Amino acid sequence: MSLASVRRQLSAIREIISRRTGLWVGPTLERRVASILSKRLAVGSYRGISEYYHFLRDDPFGSGEIAVLASLLTTRTARPMNAAPEPIREFAQARLTGGGRLAVLAVGTAAAEEIYSVAVAVGQAGIDITSPAVTLTAADSDLNRLLKGSDGVYSSRALADVHVEAVEEYFDPLPARRYRVRPAIRERVQWLYADPQRGWSAIPSAVSYDLIICREWLNYLTLSALETWNSPGDRLAPGGVLICDRRIEPAGPLAVSLSGNYWIYAKSRGGACPPSFVHDTDAGRPDAALTDAARMLASRNAVAATRHLSSAIDADPFNASYQVAMAFALLQQKELEQARSYALAALSLAPHSPYALLSCGIACEKLDGAATAKRFYRKALLVRPKMAAARLHLCTLRGEEEIIAKRLRREEEVLTTESTESTEKI
Repeated sequence: MSLASVRRQLSAIREIISRRTGLWVGPTLERRVASILSKRLAVGSYRGISEYYHFLRDDPFGSGEIAVLASLLTTRTARPMNAAPEPIREFAQARLTGGGRLAVLAVGTAAAEEIYSVAVAVGQAGIDITSPAVTLTAADSDLNRLLKGSDGVYSSRALADVHVEAVEEYFDPLPARRYRVRPAIRERVQWLYADPQRGWSAIPSAVSYDLIICREWLNYLTLSALETWNSPGDRLAPGGVLICDRRIEPAGPLAVSLSGNYWIYAKSRGGACPPSFVHDTDAGRPDAALTDAARMLASRNAVAATRHLSSAIDADPFNASYQVAMAFALLQQKELEQARSYALAALSLAPHSPYALLSCGIACEKLDGAATAKRFYRKALLVRPKMAAARLHLCTLRGEEEIIAKRLRREEEVLTTESTESTEKI
């Protein structure tokens, strides 16, 4: 389907996205809708955009697809590190005076930049960033942004607003005018995936936060993604501060002030502390087709599982779980190319499914090399940190790389020794 044809029928889809997610689809997002829809139509094998619109409007599974669209549309490019460091320095010093604590949460597509900006500001305030009293957390709905943040690599342009002395103290220089956040800081940050369908409850934490920073992504979805977002003020500790780049209406008695381009919401110390996070499990009946396929795969009858899943996929081509199960069945049969195709199809339908990410990693490990597979395993662990299979595969790859590196070092040492001996003889 041509891009022009997609644009002609875009208004109905824009309206349903705005109504169901609270997103304002302006000119910038409208262009992204056009490019994303053509891919979603291809993945779902729709015969036309009208059929896709009716699926979103009438089918119960359309709600999940709308949530995927919201997640894809609200992915933003990085901004320079600029998180109002002066208010942060003053707040951190006041909070940690007399043995207090500082729990910081950065939310949104700028989370990676913001959390490191906070770390630099706290360090410049004379506070030990590695102290147990300081907790740094970053949450985002974009796994690629989380991976980039955990790597901590930035261009000189991204650090344009960071003081030269701070760059020298907190960053290590890399080739091509790039810099990397030093390990002591990177290891202090916890990275969390935030599911846009679940709102603030998707950010697990046993503590309330003293400082929350959010830009763009949260503000776009404050009106709720599928009506699940609650006020960020509920996550603030008494005496805590919420910093936003736009005016929002969080619940609770919060004092509002404006500092430069940032809105600051302060919670009084007399306010009640929010309850600790409790993980909510998804209750539902097991899928008969998946149960039967899992039993066949457990008994190493992958051929029968493939036939069974083919029928299930024909009946429901938009079920990501069927696509994942088919990928695992094909992996058992060493059909790596087909397995990767089904795994990528599952990932297109459910971009944040840990099992889809795992199946992509296993399939790509043999076909595309360790680097691609490691990214999939790391993403799976961001969504589900305790996923044993992803951790095992990742550790195995890292162990193999270490063995190869040691062998190369030994070979280099032998060559150097032989070269030295030859030179001495001459």
